[in-house]
Amino acid sequence: SNLTDSRLYSVKLTSSTNTNVKIEDFVPYKPVVRYEAELKNKYLDGKYSITAIDSSGMITEKTFDIPGFTIDAKDHYSESAIIYKHLSYQIDTLMCFDIDLYNYGKHPTNINKIYFKNFPNLFKKNEPDEFIINPGEKKTLTFCVSYSDEFKFTDTLVIGNDCAEREVVAVLLEFFEDKLPPLTAETADSCNNYFIYEFNDDREFDKGVDKCEIILNINCDINIERVGNSNLKVTVRIIDPSSDAEFKLLVYDRSGNKVNIEKIVPGYTIQLTANNENLLKYEATLIGELKCKSINLYNYGKYAISFDKIYLLNNTIFSVPQSQLPLKIEAGKSKELNICFTPNSAIDSVLRDTLVIDYNCIANKLPLVGIAEPWEFTADSKCDVAVALRTKAISNTISVYPSPIVNRGNIEFGVSEEADVKILIFNVLGELVDTLFETDKASGQLSISFDATQFSSGAYIIQIKIGNSLINYPIMIFN
Repeated sequence: SNLTDSRLYSVKLTSSTNTNVKIEDFVPYKPVVRYEAELKNKYLDGKYSITAIDSSGMITEKTFDIPGFTIDAKDHYSESAIIYKHLSYQIDTLMCFDIDLYNYGKHPTNINKIYFKNFPNLFKKNEPDEFIINPGEKKTLTFCVSYSDEFKFTDTLVIGNDCAEREVVAVLLEFFEDKLPPLTAETADSCNNYFIYEFNDDREFDKGVDKCEIILNINCDINIERVGNSNLKVTVRIIDPSSDAEFKLLVYDRSGNKVNIEKIVPGYTIQLTANNENLLKYEATLIGELKCKSINLYNYGKYAISFDKIYLLNNTIFSVPQSQLPLKIEAGKSKELNICFTPNSAIDSVLRDTLVIDYNCIANKLPLVGIAEPWEFTADSKCDVAVALRTKAISNTISVYPSPIVNRGNIEFGVSEEADVKILIFNVLGELVDTLFETDKASGQLSISFDATQFSSGAYIIQIKIGNSLINYPIMIFN
């Protein structure tokens, strides 16, 4: 720069901000005086003022601005390190990211240089090669990148113009391969008639669910529903629950990873027979006596079935020994199931119940019919007097078990009001065999256990005295 007049007496720098100004030495009165000005920090705007006095004493003062390169990824000037971005992407997928540029200076700034230092050809930008960012404005640059292999590297974005350049953002890029199959969640109804599978593939490096292939379908209705790009829902309904069902699915993600779903649902493939009749009959049975019969269960299906829900609707005079459960029947095999009858009354000679064999909410029912007879004992006492004992019913408030009694017996009963209690055991001749229990002033629920090994096998009468009340209960002991 130079200042001219008729003659210059003096030229002085009167103010300076972020500038270095050098004025040449001269001897007054010189027609032309030269000086140079430059920015101290090229990333900040600069400003300075020059005052000149001529030979006639006239004063001229001028102020000059020097625009700096005031573009950065931050909205203010900072001497701190550049911004770092850590980005992770899937391989073989075009992924894009944004970098914001700010003009924190006072002057429009031209940009005509944008490149990454290490891999300039790897990044594609969606911006023109040259543009201007005005003071206080933000400019968003979008860069897209793709890579075909797992790779990790760091690169630095450089921006600039013909006057200056600067590094604004360091990018750490990682490319990962999607190696994981879709996540699977399974739900089913309590009867195993419906199965719902939800496949999810939206983790960080997942590409989404691609397709579901039905490899095998036996006795199933299968519905496939896509839920967005990353999820798939498959609903399987068993068409005929009384037949075996089987299905196999293959679900792929867009990277070729797959998950295999295989399911076998045994149907209710059981044929029930009870002496070729549709009911199970028990002939005349003494009250208190235990009589057991079996039914045949044949599994004509392809798969084993395990039953744990076998019960009776009333479950008072008929019973299913629980030691048989769970009952597992292999494919093509048969098993016997024992059902026992212990009548407690002969007032109604025909007693009924229903056996229920439940599997996957399908109930197979078999009627049970038993004939109850009263206990009748006749014998001569030691005095040659005829003794007759007839019992037509057993109190339901008394429980004596097991039936028959083996090794050890249990007696449970309730005493509503405080009273003396005595429990005696008689043989069929009416002879007192033993006193099992005796107490004064008892009440509430009582439970007595006794050793039955001291008695010979056979029929006995348990006699329970509660105050003035007397209850006889026939039992069988097997030793």
